[in-house]
Amino acid sequence: MTYTLDFERIQKFVTDKNDKYSFERKKYVRVLPLPSRTGDRAGYKDGFSAVTAALLRLVDNEALEFTTADNFFNSILDAGDYDSDETKAMFEEFLTYELGNVDANNVGSFQNMKYIALPEEKAEYKGQMQIIQFFYDIYIRDQHDEIQNILSELQPEGLMYDILNFEIPKMQNSLKLPFRVLFKQYQETFLEDIKALVKNPGFLIEHIDDLFIHYTFIAMTQIIFQVNKFSDFDEIKLHSLPFLMNQERASKWRLGYKEGFLRVRDQILNFYTHEHLLNILALNTFTTDENLYYHDYKKILSEAGEDAEIEYIESLYKWVNEVFKRYHGVDELEVYNGQNIDKAYRYMFEKIRSKISAEIFSRYALAYTTFISKFYRKNGGSLGTILALNLKQLLLLTAVAVGSKPRIELNQLWIEFDKRGVIVDDDTKLEIVELLDKLNYLDKKSDSGDAQYVKSIL
Repeated sequence: MTYTLDFERIQKFVTDKNDKYSFERKKYVRVLPLPSRTGDRAGYKDGFSAVTAALLRLVDNEALEFTTADNFFNSILDAGDYDSDETKAMFEEFLTYELGNVDANNVGSFQNMKYIALPEEKAEYKGQMQIIQFFYDIYIRDQHDEIQNILSELQPEGLMYDILNFEIPKMQNSLKLPFRVLFKQYQETFLEDIKALVKNPGFLIEHIDDLFIHYTFIAMTQIIFQVNKFSDFDEIKLHSLPFLMNQERASKWRLGYKEGFLRVRDQILNFYTHEHLLNILALNTFTTDENLYYHDYKKILSEAGEDAEIEYIESLYKWVNEVFKRYHGVDELEVYNGQNIDKAYRYMFEKIRSKISAEIFSRYALAYTTFISKFYRKNGGSLGTILALNLKQLLLLTAVAVGSKPRIELNQLWIEFDKRGVIVDDDTKLEIVELLDKLNYLDKKSDSGDAQYVKSIL
């Protein structure tokens, strides 16, 4: 077996019929659910409820898309057996009330949460569909049945439930080309949080959007940070982000300023390069597996032996110096001279990065920063955007951190936050303690009053 890039297959992937090079992605490796075109970017004008609703439909084996159009109402109405026109009119009024008025701000029950339609605007629709696919693949697909069983506890009994359960067909999930689960601990923690929240249906209904937003954000951000490490990608030791509370004053010395939005903005800046490069690396002579990353190839080649690794690295340099150069005329070429695999990847990355347009980078990064601006942005004045939590988001994190336990030590709260991708500095800890104390969620149990506990919110 040879261990090289497959130049012929790469050629077919990156060029069109006129032999024009294109920075393609997503065919063999799906990294992030971010578009590079303005017309595909969601702004979440109506929040996240349509994404949540679609995911809940998928959990319940219903169609991804839902519409409250006339034909949907008529199919339910026509299925009924009425003793008079007045009875039919009364039922139509009941149906309209139950479904026609469901929106992000009017969800009367967990059952109705599923019946919020996807946005009609093209950009919103396409952008949110990518997020739905991403979230389903990394958090639900592998544990679908378990999540379905947990959430089934919330399904109500009654006429409306019986009607919808009968009229809305169950079907096999049609989502294809899945994203890869890279961080099992996030997947496991998400399941743990769902189990805890289901014990308090009212709280779950109020906060489920925030839960899905949070797990979407930490997954995307973790992928960005880890992929930027190339073959040092770490699936276990994860990078948490510093947040302030919304009402706090930001300053340059705060952790949330130095390591928060500024850092993630820098990390996403040239990330589109990885999207293209990883799809090139997928076209090789030794594996047909999809969704492989730099560290996966490093492991495969380490197991194959030193000769295989050298052969592979040589082919990386050869592709840049002979093939990519032919299309883009890159300068300052390096030849293989014993460099390790990580240096070879970084060499490829830099040469490709230098030829991708600033517009592609900008549009791609904007899809990510738009998500932050919508759900986590604090205006720091001259400091710009600061990552911040509002009170509702804090209560959700606190609720799942304590979970089904009656209370946990305050120090454990920060550990549980970190487990969910969030860290806070000492000033923010004091702010959170003050807020929880005002809401009567703190408890002092020791005689000295020094030991503090966080009580269950659920």
